[in-house]
Amino acid sequence: MNVSAALDLAGVRTAAVVVVGEDDLAFAQRSAHRDLLRIVAVPGATRVNTSVIDDAGATTKINAPTPPISGTAWLAAQAAVTEACTELGADGS
Repeated sequence: MNVSAALDLAGVRTAAVVVVGEDDLAFAQRSAHRDLLRIVAVPGATRVNTSVIDDAGATTKINAPTPPISGTAWLAAQAAVTEACTELGADGS
């Protein structure tokens, strides 16, 4: 998502395929970048990663474990990527 947001700010057409837990869909849909999102909803909550930056600028990353993704959700994510590539004219055709 961060890369697509930066590309969008630079005027480059882009999309971000994101796997989002159903518990967090409302949050994703209120994002300032919601128009870039191609959401693949999965059961549960979205994984949370936190960065802690101390006064000296050192960064500590705290990453939650990645929940498993079902085969159906994986296929949906692949289809969303293919669709976004076609929509953006990046499908090689």
